Amino acid sequence: SYMVQFLETGFLHGDPHPGNFIMTPSGKLGILDYGLMTTISREKRLTFIEFLMHLQAKDYDLCLQDLITLEFFPPALRDDQTAINYMLPALKQTLATLYEEGGDLQSKKEEFMRMHEEFQAASKVEAVQESLQDFTEKYVGSFKLPGYFTLILRAFATLEGLGLKTDKDFAIVKECFPYIARRLLTDDSERMRNALKTYLYKGQSRVSPARIDEIAKGFGKFTNLMTG
Repeated sequence: SYMVQFLETGFLHGDPHPGNFIMTPSGKLGILDYGLMTTISREKRLTFIEFLMHLQAKDYDLCLQDLITLEFFPPALRDDQTAINYMLPALKQTLATLYEEGGDLQSKKEEFMRMHEEFQAASKVEAVQESLQDFTEKYVGSFKLPGYFTLILRAFATLEGLGLKTDKDFAIVKECFPYIARRLLTDDSERMRNALKTYLYKGQSRVSPARIDEIAKGFGKFTNLMTG
């Protein structure tokens, strides 16, 4: 339901705590209290789908380009290959820890601390200090959370918190994939066709059988959820 709101209608309920849900007599889940709502433009909805697909496929260079389009990073970064090369390893580790591994915020914090300790132990701090200084001077103040994203973050953070109460390894991005699979297989727009091709081929000359299986399972799961 929230993925349809977020990426299909572009009109998202921003306060999904348990008190705003009700079970209807037919067994369906109803949503109450529409005081906190946000809208997402069509361009950003398509880019979010592409980002989630790239994240699922672990295509972190494309994730970075998506985040520039979504206004998390400055447009100038798109053509700055030196900065991109500097950012990609950290972005890869961050996205993998936040979205792919599941678990609560405490476990993610511990993982970030472990990575920081390994980084220091490997004596990499001095090696990147100069490039870090150049990078921060060039882009100081340019990295921010876009204003339109505030209620989106609130909504999905709340939903992930609800999921973690029943499953300590719950990962919101993995739970979103069935909707993405359905969208990629049923949306005939050029961008969705290209997104599907990128996911299945990942720059290779042949389709990955494993990814065909993943997307088929995702589509099947979405269908089962919607039909009850």
